[in-house]
Amino acid sequence: MDTTRRRPGIDWIHTALVQGNLVRDYVKWDDQPYSLAGVRESLQRGYRVSMTEPKGPVYICFDAGIQEQEVDETGFEAGTAVMTGVTVPPQIPGPALQEIARLLVAAGNPVAVADQVGRQSQAFDALIQLAELLSMPVIEPQKRVSSLNFPTAHGLNLSGLNAQVLQTADLVLALEVEDLYGALHPGEGSQTSDRTILSPGAKIINIGLKEMQRNSWVQGYQRFQPADLSLSASVSQALPALVGACRDLIEEKKEKIGNAEGWRLEKREQLTGVHLSQRRAWLETAESHGQRPDITRAFLALQVGEMLKDVDYVLANGSLKGWVQRLWELKQPQQWLGGSGGAGLGYGLGAALGAALAYRGSDTVIVDLQADGDFLFTPSALWTAAHYQLPVLIIMDNNRGYYNSVDHQNKVAAQRGRSLGKAAEGTLIQDPAVDFAALARSFGVYAEGPVTNPADLAPALERVLQVVKVQKRPALLDVVTSAF
Repeated sequence: MDTTRRRPGIDWIHTALVQGNLVRDYVKWDDQPYSLAGVRESLQRGYRVSMTEPKGPVYICFDAGIQEQEVDETGFEAGTAVMTGVTVPPQIPGPALQEIARLLVAAGNPVAVADQVGRQSQAFDALIQLAELLSMPVIEPQKRVSSLNFPTAHGLNLSGLNAQVLQTADLVLALEVEDLYGALHPGEGSQTSDRTILSPGAKIINIGLKEMQRNSWVQGYQRFQPADLSLSASVSQALPALVGACRDLIEEKKEKIGNAEGWRLEKREQLTGVHLSQRRAWLETAESHGQRPDITRAFLALQVGEMLKDVDYVLANGSLKGWVQRLWELKQPQQWLGGSGGAGLGYGLGAALGAALAYRGSDTVIVDLQADGDFLFTPSALWTAAHYQLPVLIIMDNNRGYYNSVDHQNKVAAQRGRSLGKAAEGTLIQDPAVDFAALARSFGVYAEGPVTNPADLAPALERVLQVVKVQKRPALLDVVTSAF
């Protein structure tokens, strides 16, 4: 703010020298316009940058003096700030597209690794078509679940069997994978192994726009992973084109040597059998946990999934360490909004409230499977939910600890041959335990819990669901889970 116009005290200590420095490593572009005309142009440019692939957030801040300035025809022409000029996504060159299609059709055991395909519905649908055309299993990186990339109950979804699938692959098609090295290397202790789980000679094709957005204050992609062919292209453009190119090659092959594609159908049946067997095993595990004295994440995911079977819902946050994907039938990307992508603490409640605002006035139930450690960074969001009567269902995954730190410390202790007894010191939220239900009620949110008995879980879930559905207001259920 102009130093000659600053009011005493707060205007001085709240005026950053360069506000964009605070978030520059997290956004695609930032700006601080200094006139009303500059505001108009900055908004236009910011919108185009944000909506151009790879899409991402921009930050524009306005001087307080500009915010308080009267708008007139000379300073800001009304109606001219139309958000236009979105650029066309990067296109795949024809020869490269044909080469990828040739390699895919020729491969005996291709595997797709999908990370952020689900951000675009056309890419999501095209991946289903491509997988079915080639009888190609699809997996998601185990260490990173950023979006729903493939229907969870589809017979070619073999996520969770990543090592088994990759060991037999002769070609890997990586699609918008943030950390390709991590996806292809098993973790050992607290370090990443140099030993790849791919068989010798397996080819790697990498398609996406990740190489265009590597500028950040952290490196979330680990070591460099070479690929036989890498294309900077939007998967929303590449996947539909690949479906067409692969289909043409298969039809051409049929015309030349007859229908020799029967093996693909047999392979698909085999993969579907593996998928169904694994899904049954996961379901049996979750059901058996109902006999335990404690509540596991698997059992919590099972119970919440049962509750939502006949409900129009959006899971705005949380996956209960992958048990949602193992047990729920998620068919479309909008059913699950994925993770934060940046591991930001306090993300969950804000994301859930954003989804609740988007669906406000509808019968869609917004669900937040809320980690307790993450919750403690933004508890005042409960007041926002209550004040604006946002119908969000918050189910606490209350393991009474900062689990990410506990898990890491356990790995470090095991690697160093130390006792695990004290590995979690300083990262547990115990003695005293937080009463999340009481905290929610203090902010004006309906709440129950803590629930510790598996037999009490289903009735409690139904009660808080009815508050959200019928009364159209937020509700929280504190569920104590055993994650350690």
